[in-house]
Amino acid sequence: MSKSLLLASIFASTTCFGQQWIDHQVDSLLTVSVPDNFEVVTTQPLVIKGQVDYALIMVSVLENKGELSINLQDEDDLTDGYTGFVKGMINAQRGELIADEIVNIDGLKVLKFSFKTSMGGEAQIRHCQALFLSGKVYAFNFWELESMTTEMTSTRKTFFESIEFLPSLSMEDQFTHSLESSNAYNVGFIVGYVLGAFLVIAVIVLVIFGIVKLVKKVL
Repeated sequence: MSKSLLLASIFASTTCFGQQWIDHQVDSLLTVSVPDNFEVVTTQPLVIKGQVDYALIMVSVLENKGELSINLQDEDDLTDGYTGFVKGMINAQRGELIADEIVNIDGLKVLKFSFKTSMGGEAQIRHCQALFLSGKVYAFNFWELESMTTEMTSTRKTFFESIEFLPSLSMEDQFTHSLESSNAYNVGFIVGYVLGAFLVIAVIVLVIFGIVKLVKKVL
């Protein structure tokens, strides 16, 4: 690594470590806690990113309409839709599924899954929670270095437990009854592809971790 790149990386690390969390209202239905260094990367679809020690956080909201509309008539359709979404997103990011489950949270059917992938030769684990709700596809992503999974448990929990939708919403709000219908796999693939387009940001995390390990060896 060149001296200039090393200095730039060290400077980047000072902007990431010790971040504070703030409550952010994503839209009229959703509030979530994000690092105070968050930024809106794009609005169509909406992608919000934030960075914490050794991890990257992304929140995305995709309109469930037009060519991407998924026809969700009942609970079985939700289950099938989530199955396709997982496959599409993981394939888009060339990952390997670790585990997935569908759970009920405050009356809503929510998808949770984790998968392995790598970037720049560094193994990563990516955790995701997603749900179809009120004509939108919400996805909450926490990407961490595999070697730091245990250390990131508390931070990851803080993020996912902060997700808060309006209490008046129910599973009925997750059905779309759309006249048009797309494959949920395609929607998952698009979400994975859009987020993957910003993977270069995660390089900062990997470089910072490398610097920390180097400093520890020197000390």
